[in-house]
Amino acid sequence: MKSKLSGCTIDFTPTFKLRLKDQIGTGSFSYVYNTNDPKYVVKMINASDPKSLLSYNNEKYAFQNIKKHQNIIDCPSFKDSIPYKEVNYCCLVLEYCPKGSIITMMVDRKIVFEENQILQIFLDVLLGLHQMHSLKQPIAHRDLKGENVLLGEDGHWKLTDFGSITNRRFAQLNPEHRELVQEDIDKNTTPTIRAPEQCDLYSEFPITEKVDIWALGCLLYIMCFQKQPFETKLSTINCQYFLSETSKFSKPLMDLFPLMFVIDPRKRPNTAFLLRHFEQHFYAVPRGPFVIEKQTSSSTTTTSRESVRPK
Repeated sequence: MKSKLSGCTIDFTPTFKLRLKDQIGTGSFSYVYNTNDPKYVVKMINASDPKSLLSYNNEKYAFQNIKKHQNIIDCPSFKDSIPYKEVNYCCLVLEYCPKGSIITMMVDRKIVFEENQILQIFLDVLLGLHQMHSLKQPIAHRDLKGENVLLGEDGHWKLTDFGSITNRRFAQLNPEHRELVQEDIDKNTTPTIRAPEQCDLYSEFPITEKVDIWALGCLLYIMCFQKQPFETKLSTINCQYFLSETSKFSKPLMDLFPLMFVIDPRKRPNTAFLLRHFEQHFYAVPRGPFVIEKQTSSSTTTTSRESVRPK
């Protein structure tokens, strides 16, 4: 749809400029526009709002520090200040992924993923996380959910929305830090994909990038069973989730859940371990561009947005 910024032209460099066309999406702190170049969208953020500006700076930091990778959405440029009608905006140029997110496919297109497709998505997400976690100062995504994994035009799934990232790690929380950390978790993470150490700050567990491994387990569970594994804080803290003994999925896939859903993050695997494990147990999974092979609109497999969206 047209909006107040439609038609604006933004000069990023003397040789690279984009004209905003229609508003095609909104985020917690942003508006997304398609542009005159079909390869790119522009994410506009109101820089006068402190929360929006923090989100923008987090995203910019991520794109400046994470090496370009096929499983990380590409950001070829950004701009810190764009004055327009007494409002100051900042913006990010992002690779356009019109095929949508995992949740878009499950809910809107009513796609039921087959096991090989689920594992192919899992591997793409894991590779993207590995790129973030392998930095000298590891970056935790902290908002790894189906809405934030997009299928690119190149057939690879890509992590997006880095507004909640952090490179802070807490080996142990003292009382004076606990309140600030709790406030940060409340503002920047989604309750149903939080790891136990984020739910109980008195557990004395370290808080590191391994929170993303727990969230990856939640994402895998949603793709398999079309619902959240943990609905309450208590179920997360106690790692109480249900796995059917008659699941249609293979034992190696089902074994991924207890591997990632480990209460103590010190015993939870890192991305390097999971990649080795994947190569050993899932060597037959396709590594090429993702192909949608099966769709269904059957009432028995209809997925509601409420059942799969983290709350």
